[in-house]
Amino acid sequence: MANAVNTIAVTNERMAYCSIRMRLPAVWPCERRGYPIDMKLISRTFLGAAALAVLIGTGLSGGSASAQENPYGYGPQYVPPYTTWQPQWNQHKYDRRHVILGMVTGFSPYRLSIARRNGVVQTVDLKNGTRIFPTGATPSNGERAAILGYWSNGTFVANRVVLRT
Repeated sequence: MANAVNTIAVTNERMAYCSIRMRLPAVWPCERRGYPIDMKLISRTFLGAAALAVLIGTGLSGGSASAQENPYGYGPQYVPPYTTWQPQWNQHKYDRRHVILGMVTGFSPYRLSIARRNGVVQTVDLKNGTRIFPTGATPSNGERAAILGYWSNGTFVANRVVLRT
């Protein structure tokens, strides 16, 4: 902008007040070069859409990166695929969203009661298709168990029960 006029006004020595005034030219440089204003509008719209697509694309890939750190989300489709007792469960290291560890205190069709480490007795719903490992075993009182499932409306629903043999 060759026509711009810059003026700076300072009211005191400490520069407490400073203002910059600029006079802009009546015709933009891109219009002087022969570009019609419609082309400018089209190019800005295209660049804006491209920038939006890039932002959305990076947002979606950022979500998948966090999913790689913790592959288990919420819901029945994210239940870990364990079928045997895991050694880290003895040190109480497990996915607290999908695994409940404790001692069996009661077993009936479609219900399993388990005493957790903190003393709370948790009632778990068993559904059609809940598998008990080792295959053929029946939970009995005092037996250590890991229940793998998911939370649904405040109730833990079991997909699998792994007994410690």
